[in-house]
Amino acid sequence: MFFSRLLFSVLFLYSFSTFPQCVPNSFIPANGFWDDAANWTCGNVPADNDNVEIPAGKVCTLDIVTPVLNNVRIWVYGEIYVECGKKIRLDCNSALVVWPGGIVQGACVGSKIEYCGAFVWDGGDPPLIGPVSIPISAMPIELVSFEGWHDGESLNHLSWVTASETDNDFFLIEKSVDGINFESFTIVDGAGTSSVTNSYEVADDSPFFPLTFYRLEQTDLDGNSTTGPTISVEARKGEQDFRLYPNPASRTSTVFMRLPSDLLGKEVLVVVYDVLGNELYSKVVITGSQGTGYSAIDPSHSLKAGIYTVTASANDKLYKQKIIIQ
Repeated sequence: MFFSRLLFSVLFLYSFSTFPQCVPNSFIPANGFWDDAANWTCGNVPADNDNVEIPAGKVCTLDIVTPVLNNVRIWVYGEIYVECGKKIRLDCNSALVVWPGGIVQGACVGSKIEYCGAFVWDGGDPPLIGPVSIPISAMPIELVSFEGWHDGESLNHLSWVTASETDNDFFLIEKSVDGINFESFTIVDGAGTSSVTNSYEVADDSPFFPLTFYRLEQTDLDGNSTTGPTISVEARKGEQDFRLYPNPASRTSTVFMRLPSDLLGKEVLVVVYDVLGNELYSKVVITGSQGTGYSAIDPSHSLKAGIYTVTASANDKLYKQKIIIQ
């Protein structure tokens, strides 16, 4: 069963007080295996009652058929790659959430996700590209993206887009210097109930240097809150970030670049890589004095749905950003 873009997250109706001492059970090294206990902060393969997180930029390869996992939450900010014949098996009290920027993809039709006794996805379906949740929830936010960038001077800019909202009261943005301990930054009113796209943007005039972590939390009119994805923004004085837009993008749309000032007026090498680091194609872009409007990916490249990395370089400067193709 294919899940296209679905809802912001799962409304967890479970008590978090029963979590084991090691929370979250985070996956650490890139391109590691699920069934290797050394790859997890708890030193054991995820089991019942664990809260599992695959961080952004990390690839977890599922190399086993898991037991039926009871009361387990799996949050995917990076990637889970399911080998042929391997399966994630979740009971009815468990959930899997793929956040914006995350992906679950399989090697073949034998790669499967089982939920509540039924197979709900296999590797023959398109990848699960966040935001998507198993099970489908009734959360009031369908989050399309949450992004941040530095303006090269003193401000960090944050933007997020929702495709729909139901009884959404407000957003709380939190910030952190280490990605662990967060403090409140600002509150932004939600759109209440809306079936159209809504865009939000705020600026932070006191970011941490060189890196600030931001976390998005949503609260509905009943007072129920859900913590969403975390992003990081690097502040580089005198430089603008390299950005791709729109992001996510469809297979039939052109992806454009916003280039930092130190790449302007140069021949810029643009390279696109898949999630395994394989180079798919490259091209040289002749830039002028403007930083926007340059094509990075166009429909003729025929990229499949998935997550890709685009780099732009000239002389000794190299920039990169991930792009989601839906």
